[in-house]
Amino acid sequence: MKKKKLSLAELLKALWQEKASNLIITVGVPPMLKKFNTLKPIGDTPLTPVQAEQLILSVLNEHQKKQFEKGQELNFSFGIKGMARFLATIFIQRGVPNAVFRIIPFRIPTWEELGGPGDVLPFLNRTCGLCIITGKPGSGKTTVMASLIDYINNHRPAYIITIEEPIEYIYHHKKSVIIQRQIGYDTESFESAIQYIDQTGVDVVALSAVYDRKRLEYALDIAQRCCLCIILLHSVDIIRCLRDIVTRFPTSEQSYIKTRLADSLIFALCPGIIEGTKKRHIQYEVLINDQRIEPLLRNGEFEKLKSYLRKTPGGSKRKR
Repeated sequence: MKKKKLSLAELLKALWQEKASNLIITVGVPPMLKKFNTLKPIGDTPLTPVQAEQLILSVLNEHQKKQFEKGQELNFSFGIKGMARFLATIFIQRGVPNAVFRIIPFRIPTWEELGGPGDVLPFLNRTCGLCIITGKPGSGKTTVMASLIDYINNHRPAYIITIEEPIEYIYHHKKSVIIQRQIGYDTESFESAIQYIDQTGVDVVALSAVYDRKRLEYALDIAQRCCLCIILLHSVDIIRCLRDIVTRFPTSEQSYIKTRLADSLIFALCPGIIEGTKKRHIQYEVLINDQRIEPLLRNGEFEKLKSYLRKTPGGSKRKR
């Protein structure tokens, strides 16, 4: 008897039911679930190039198909009612589409559930300044940002704009009004989204796509003259993150950037996931700017900041 072909919806349902971290679709092996640092095949039939392409393209709309054909890589998110949202990363390997899917829960975890350091929360009432969240891929930094934004949403009236690439968590208006804009879908580019943001009366801006020097400049501008600015940066720890911010600029500009960073930084957080057998434990590295930290930032004495870093055990949550 001919075996029934699995649909992408069925594979995503397996990802959700198994509480795995990733679904991997590639040629030459069955669809794979990554769970507890192990790989578990779904079925025993390796995917052909045609099957892999059909599965992956089945989730794309016409706009996304054109984006993928043009760039041969695509990040986007979508939701399935009754299950969860999913983050998809699609790319080409040896001429064939491959994909990795990750679960994004519909419900944003609270700061308490994440075990986040409570002393950073009062700073979310500031009218300007820079909050940095950094970490390695998969460290939970997107969830940390979402939880901080939702904390503001629950506790004060604020007009919040997020610029994301892609949108992951979906916010619901509570005490705040939250506008979410996705680069490449709601706006042509990061630059076009950010250009007139200071003319909108915004209270909080959250940027998840700060990859280059120009975007860092925009973030510093917003934090210093406009409103509270929360940004995501990729780095392994806070010290390297701060150093990388400065070294992205030409040597002739670095002194000025260090001054701007010292003047605008409120706090930096670096979450890290510690894998357990049944739970994911989150540990935080924390740096809160004060009169001791500011001169070190201004002088670029990043190594001396290590003595002011604090590590907190954070929370734990059952693996998804």
